[in-house]
Amino acid sequence: MTIDREKISRALFDALDNIDDVVSVTLVGSICDRNSIDVVSDIDAIVIVDVLTESVFNACIEHVGRVSGADLGLPGKNVYINSTFGPLKFDTAEQVVIHLMIYDVAGHRNHVLKSPFTCLDWERSQLVSGKTLREVYPVLCLSVDHFQNARRGIEDYMRDLDRGCISYREYAFHSGNVVEVECEQELDTRLKGEYAYHIVKNLVQNYAKLIRGENRAYTWSELCEIWENYLPSSKGDIPFFTELYELKTKGAKRFPADAPAKAASFLKMFFTDLQAVWDAAPVITWVRHARTALNDGSFLGQGRDPGILSDQEVTALEIPFDVVYSSPAQRSLQTAACLAPGHVAREDACLHEIHYGEAEGLLFSDAIEAIPALPVGWARGEDPSFPGGENSGAVAQRVRMFLDKLSSGTIPEQILVVSHNVTTRCLVGLIADLPMTCWFRLPVNHLEAFDLRWVGGHWILNLRPEQHAAIGDALAGE
Repeated sequence: MTIDREKISRALFDALDNIDDVVSVTLVGSICDRNSIDVVSDIDAIVIVDVLTESVFNACIEHVGRVSGADLGLPGKNVYINSTFGPLKFDTAEQVVIHLMIYDVAGHRNHVLKSPFTCLDWERSQLVSGKTLREVYPVLCLSVDHFQNARRGIEDYMRDLDRGCISYREYAFHSGNVVEVECEQELDTRLKGEYAYHIVKNLVQNYAKLIRGENRAYTWSELCEIWENYLPSSKGDIPFFTELYELKTKGAKRFPADAPAKAASFLKMFFTDLQAVWDAAPVITWVRHARTALNDGSFLGQGRDPGILSDQEVTALEIPFDVVYSSPAQRSLQTAACLAPGHVAREDACLHEIHYGEAEGLLFSDAIEAIPALPVGWARGEDPSFPGGENSGAVAQRVRMFLDKLSSGTIPEQILVVSHNVTTRCLVGLIADLPMTCWFRLPVNHLEAFDLRWVGGHWILNLRPEQHAAIGDALAGE
């Protein structure tokens, strides 16, 4: 039976939109990518509310519970609501499952930081009512650390396989408070086989997103190609998991009994190969310069050239850099000399701070009064240039030119770059594919280091957990 996405979306949006606390409803998962209901085990709906209470939770369940199979374009099917978190399956031939996952804004933030793989998948959906999930709280980028430590990462999957179960979470309400309770469900032979396929497919697909820099669904043949090229230790298992893929696609009821053992073996080889690629990748350590006396709230660009404060401790980095690049500004060159003593920094004008032109030295409040075209352009979502200077687009072009020059030949293994506030914001905005209109919100502290890796033919921004949280908080606090 063909999926009527419009009908399904409208039925669920209508059911949830008239609840005052709901700020976002997004349909995600296979409903977005598949055309036949026969290969969709459930309809995943992500609901974001302002503040989660038991009454709000029950209201969402109650309103969706009024939706019938006919309302969804699936006459004759009963509707079953699964309100847990995790890949539990309740589908039967007689019923359609609505997997209703409800978070408040704070809960979605927590989920993004702990489950970036899942939340990045969700951000692809175009079936949205209200705010998009990226507007509520964005997944900025994936890193190798997520594969080891995030939910649905290697450790979680290995624990599930060892126990022969699937882990999931559900809410418990006590005295007005809500907590997430960890649960697990034992699997039969068929579900163990399906879960083994699910684990391997998801890890290879998430790896493809990391090295390709694209948030999209990959075909099985595309995943096998990436597996072949980047995961050599386990490529001998491709035929076995292709068999599982075919069984899952056909809706088979019987799976090989050794599927969990094969998946566990794959996990060990996967992390070994992942770490080997990551460790061998050229690295840029990109740092904003140390403080100066003119970092006083005024626009400090190319028009003034202070040195760093003498009483500021700048500790040398314990990294064997092959080459050091710096903005021509004195504050950057001095910082580079402190961070990498013994190296002579190569000056590159592409790394210079933005040219503020007539705004140089002005406080923000004075600049917008003296140059009214700036706030007018910003309010329109434009990128106006500072009179006699640059705009963000010009700086971003310089940053891109620097990265392209660096990657056009043999890339050194360890690179230090010392630059500036706006230049670094443009770097993060470019690599994380953020709208230029929000780059001014990105927090960049003095001497803060950003790690970039050259993998798969492009630069990957490897944010630390605290950086992801700080940037996400700044963007969500709009």
